[in-house]
Amino acid sequence: MGFSRKAGDEASAHARALGSLGVEIYATTTAATARSLLGDKAGVVQLEEAARRGVESRLGEFAARALNNRGGIALARGRLEEARTWFDQMIDYSTANELDAWYIAGVVTRAHINVLSGQWKAADRDLEVASGQRTCIQTEIESLVTSATLRARRGDPGSTELITETLARIAGSTDHDALVMGCALAMQGAWMGSLPSAEATVLYDELLRSSILDHDSSARGLISFWARRLDFDPLPGKIAGPSGLEGKGRISEASGVWEHLGFPVEAAITRAMVSDPDLDSVFTDLRRLGAEGVIRGLRRELERRGVKQIPRRASHNQNEPGRFDDSRI
Repeated sequence: MGFSRKAGDEASAHARALGSLGVEIYATTTAATARSLLGDKAGVVQLEEAARRGVESRLGEFAARALNNRGGIALARGRLEEARTWFDQMIDYSTANELDAWYIAGVVTRAHINVLSGQWKAADRDLEVASGQRTCIQTEIESLVTSATLRARRGDPGSTELITETLARIAGSTDHDALVMGCALAMQGAWMGSLPSAEATVLYDELLRSSILDHDSSARGLISFWARRLDFDPLPGKIAGPSGLEGKGRISEASGVWEHLGFPVEAAITRAMVSDPDLDSVFTDLRRLGAEGVIRGLRRELERRGVKQIPRRASHNQNEPGRFDDSRI
């Protein structure tokens, strides 16, 4: 990534000297993205300027890429509404300029944001738009992971098969993001009981042996969250964000941060881990969301941790997803 930043700066300077605005914006976007991911605040400012200039100069895919990367930085930092704003702008720009591949990429990432924020009907609409569209491998994998995650969290029929299909599609990939998404998906599947834990363990161990997580705080937080759910060995080193807070025993604070960031599933799961939790409230919130798969996974974790009083499904309607009464086990 250091090479990308240095090379991007040099390419940007050369392009500026030659008067090639398109190449300058492309190179600046590369350097600014690298800076942002390394925590340099100047990178975000630089990236926003590249996006503004690209849009104003009608640079087509160069502008779309800058908008995409700026939204991606917000998403990596867990700022869902900020990310949604940038991807909405990217989708509008791509539509107006007939940039079909960038349009589909933006719609798929917005679907991912909608899954994380609990706006699942909107996620369904975006995934339907992207379904069957020809696109790049990265967007295809993101679409599969997003769809599998959504269906698994709802407990939809066929969600296990979709997880398996998605993991098979990712197998052998060398793409950083694909490997992290695949591992997180496998861990969620194992937590919900729809995938053998051994499959998630293999992918988790592979990530630990690689350098993929070394400088990616967002990925470390995501993987750490699901590792804790499954009682896997913790990631070595510092974990940032709410996952780090939970690891330090500041569980209530961690749940509050998840809530503030707009992650209702992670907030509810973490809230269930505090001492003397209000589990009725937690399960009610998940039921309202329609998160039957998450409810199943949470019950499994609580049972594994020896919690005795877990809200159970209403006995008169055992097959209706998400229906719980106030009785106790």
